[in-house]
Amino acid sequence: MAFVHSIYDRIPNFGVPPMVYASTLATTAATNATTTTATALPTGITIHQGQLRFKATSYPGAGAGQITGLKVTATDGTNTRVLRGPGASFAASDLPDEVTSFCTDIAINSISVIVTMGNVANGQLLYDFEVAGN
Repeated sequence: MAFVHSIYDRIPNFGVPPMVYASTLATTAATNATTTTATALPTGITIHQGQLRFKATSYPGAGAGQITGLKVTATDGTNTRVLRGPGASFAASDLPDEVTSFCTDIAINSISVIVTMGNVANGQLLYDFEVAGN
């Protein structure tokens, strides 16, 4: 899957060029387990502020499958910060598409999205993740 309207196209450079963009597409969340996917920024590039987007693209399963946790963390290789907390659970079939802004004091070189699924009888959640910032 791809982003038709990317966050890269809609947010300003915050007055500091250049804008850095990275994405991880078509990730499958493990059934009734936690999946962690790291998105590394280009070598030697770090960011401090920007926006994240998590977009569930398909959930072929039937029934009450839930995203029981959705957390985003960032690291500079030594320190880790939570950019989006786990929050409330919601139905996987709702196919959430959400954008979160962030600003931190660490020089981020990698961002991880952590998805926890529960109550899944069959089918798997497929999702895309992108980050843009400087």
